[in-house]
Amino acid sequence: MATDSKKMYIHYLIALVFGLLILLAPGGNHLTKQGVYVLAISLPMLYLWVIGADMAWTSLLFLGLVIMARLMPVATVWNTSIGNANVVLVMVFLVLDGCLNETGAIKKLANWFITRNFIQGRPYAFLCMFFGANLFIGLWMQNLALAVMYLALTKKLCDQLGLEKKDKLFQVLMCGTLWGNGVLSISTPIAKFFPNLIIGWINTNLGVQITFAQWFLFGVPFVVIMFILMMIVVRLINPDVSALKKFNVAEYKKNEDPPLGMRGKIALVTMLIVILVILLPDFFIRGNLFTAGTVPHRVFSYLMGLGAVVPAVVAVGALALIRAEGKPVMDMKAGLANINIGFIFFLAATIFMGDVVNLSFPTGAETAEGVAIMGGIGPWLGSIFGPMVQGMAPFAVVMILVVLAVALTNVTTNVVVLMVFIVLGTPLMVGGISPTTLVIIMGFSIMMACATPPSVVTAALYYGPGHIKPGEVLKFNIMFLIAAIIGIAIMVPIVSAVVG
Repeated sequence: MATDSKKMYIHYLIALVFGLLILLAPGGNHLTKQGVYVLAISLPMLYLWVIGADMAWTSLLFLGLVIMARLMPVATVWNTSIGNANVVLVMVFLVLDGCLNETGAIKKLANWFITRNFIQGRPYAFLCMFFGANLFIGLWMQNLALAVMYLALTKKLCDQLGLEKKDKLFQVLMCGTLWGNGVLSISTPIAKFFPNLIIGWINTNLGVQITFAQWFLFGVPFVVIMFILMMIVVRLINPDVSALKKFNVAEYKKNEDPPLGMRGKIALVTMLIVILVILLPDFFIRGNLFTAGTVPHRVFSYLMGLGAVVPAVVAVGALALIRAEGKPVMDMKAGLANINIGFIFFLAATIFMGDVVNLSFPTGAETAEGVAIMGGIGPWLGSIFGPMVQGMAPFAVVMILVVLAVALTNVTTNVVVLMVFIVLGTPLMVGGISPTTLVIIMGFSIMMACATPPSVVTAALYYGPGHIKPGEVLKFNIMFLIAAIIGIAIMVPIVSAVVG
């Protein structure tokens, strides 16, 4: 047996022993017997995810263990995990992303930004457009797929500029797209893992429905704020940008930016229509722009009631039927190949973990089948940590959690940090900042993972093959993380204004 396999089996044994030891805990002080079961299942699973165990079978095992422990009825477990609407939503948008990639639409968008004539001979204008393109495209596209594309694009660009890995500009270009990917991955719920995870958790645990339009209202400002801060960090790093002064826009456009075909154009227009159908009804109805009962009000109310999945599903069907350049716009094989089934199981399990560690479940409540519902984890954590922050201003509590989350997310898997901090932090939120705001702010915090390979999958893409080395760019990453904490602090009142 390989050494790596032996090490992994040791981790499996540690997780098992960890779970059994938790089962022996007496509970009490708000923590019920069912709460002990939840911790005995969830904490070892989080440990396995941290150390890099296969996410597919461990996620399925987690769901099975919840059923075996009789914490929830069988139908509830499957319907609210793999059958969760957010899981379906991410899958459908991944198919659309696959179409945008396969038709060359995304690459065309990326190239458009860096082929504007005004950037010729202006290095920092080039950097603004290069990093800005990454963030703008990321509003509409799955972040991991975009990271793969932008990593290849950045590497090719550096080769054309004659940059080596030791050059500060090479490192800045790599770090900038890595930082941007973290920001854009929390920017909108479109084809993104964490925004949909957070929306589902808030709805289940706090009883608050966050719409796509609401997320855009604070997600887009977050992107703008972080873009400005990123560019300030880049300017403070002050790389030698002489190579960019030689960048020839016309030559690059001729060699690397072919015209977009009809299939790509149709795919882009269709995606734009989908976004408008999802967002505009919410803005119009909530803004009371139409009188109730009028035709426009009824139409937009109907569209709003469809949610985000149905417009995306209709778009997939339309793209599969419409033909251009001798074949369907949507290559379903390419679209379906864009879905990683292990990732979907992981998404389902982590969304459902929010149900399992449910702050709203009352102690002693029972399901329709007479099974006691777990409860007490939130109050139990609140009783432990509440006295530590008693008397502190809510904003100070939030910022302490932000700093801790940003630090921890750079040394361990961010999904673990998110789950721990939202369960820990929400009972502490009293006064002017709501638990809903805290959860979203924690989402911003845990996506600032960039300093180490295991912190997030996209970081592993950059550090694993040796494009950049953690030690060589540590100073740059620290500067960015400090800027990120400042940016997140600015977002607290903005998020509060949107969600209350």
